[in-house]
Amino acid sequence: MCGTNVDLLRGVVGSRGIYSIGAIAGMLGLSQPAIRSWEDRYGLIVAERSEGGRRLYTRDQLEQLRFVKARLDEGLSAADAHRLLAERQAGAQPIVELGLTCSSSARPAMEYSTGYCSPTIRKKR
Repeated sequence: MCGTNVDLLRGVVGSRGIYSIGAIAGMLGLSQPAIRSWEDRYGLIVAERSEGGRRLYTRDQLEQLRFVKARLDEGLSAADAHRLLAERQAGAQPIVELGLTCSSSARPAMEYSTGYCSPTIRKKR
């Protein structure tokens, strides 16, 4: 019973806008103009608006932006990062595969890089 209540609470909290754009930008090391631009350009991560018109982001949206930021840090463009996020959310197979050049064989070839592997992009055929 208790686990179910916690899961329900997580769902409610994850769907409410609680983070300002300044907080998101600070946590992720992104600029506010970039976040606003992505919202307008890609329409994938769209903040709720407060009564005063300020952007408010959910925890889920924070994690989505964290995913995009990680792909940017790996060398992908913002457009490719958002495309991968959209495919991930849709449960689709990505149209690009990331092949990694690693100094050791400690990581599988299709896993995303976290810093010590450099990504290369190849379109699937």
